[in-house]
Amino acid sequence: MKICICLQNRMNETTVELKRIIDSGEYGRLIGLRGFVPWYRDPEYYSRKPWRGTWAEAGGGSMINQSLHTLDLMYYLGGEVDRIHAMTGQLNDYGIEVEGDVAARMEFRNGARGLFFATNNNWTNESVQIRAALEKGIFHIEDNTLYRIGPDSSRQVICRAPRYEGVRFYYGASHAKMVERFRLAVETGGDDYVHVRDAVMVIRLMETIFQSAKEDRLIGVL
Repeated sequence: MKICICLQNRMNETTVELKRIIDSGEYGRLIGLRGFVPWYRDPEYYSRKPWRGTWAEAGGGSMINQSLHTLDLMYYLGGEVDRIHAMTGQLNDYGIEVEGDVAARMEFRNGARGLFFATNNNWTNESVQIRAALEKGIFHIEDNTLYRIGPDSSRQVICRAPRYEGVRFYYGASHAKMVERFRLAVETGGDDYVHVRDAVMVIRLMETIFQSAKEDRLIGVL
């Protein structure tokens, strides 16, 4: 039996190219990686479906419902994470149980440092941002575009991912690619799709972030 996990943003053109750049070693080793999710959820988002604000039914807030895919990309691009020190909280006054804001410092096994921010308390839903600092270059994903950042902070376009009508750009638009890849794997007996094992780390990272925030200290990934 085959089970595919929908981590579709791994297949965005910008993600594919940035991973190729990192893995190639062309610009040296990875030094730092940052993920930022500046989104907004109004009070009605929770009042319309009250389960969204509870631990028992939602299992979490901004991290599990809005920024899970960005946290996954931190692992997908940066590799294994050894330790995390995190804070979680709720900057709004909605009276919900779950977190609306997350900040986490990560220590990757390869020596790189990571920083992850996610919030539901922005004024709108802006593009997710990913920045990777390598020894010989800095790369940045924003608004479906991968840039190389120059020493003067200028931006050189490396590649752009297409936008599709009716698709919310800040979600990522590679669901069709994910489904097609899995269809081919099922039909041909292939192995090229996102397996359950590929999703284990993002769950472990979320659990570690919650535990680190609770204990207010740097801890090993659970």
